[in-house]
Amino acid sequence: MLDAIFAVLYMTIPALLLVFLGVSIYRYASACKREKQAPGSVLPREMKNRKNTLIVAATLVGVMLVVVIGFMILLILSIAYM
Repeated sequence: MLDAIFAVLYMTIPALLLVFLGVSIYRYASACKREKQAPGSVLPREMKNRKNTLIVAATLVGVMLVVVIGFMILLILSIAYM
């Protein structure tokens, strides 16, 4: 039972982080596009909020990738020196 929960979390957390990054990129890009087409259509506070959300999402995904790559390297090295 506990193994199934960990297996689901192992797959869903990275997937949710990637979805969060994709949504953040889309929202920021659409706000930038709207701002170019009609200046003043996006509030500066809203633009700053979307940019901050994008930075947080990119940081979380970057940390996740560093951890995954680190574990892969550790696994390869442990097998190489067995």
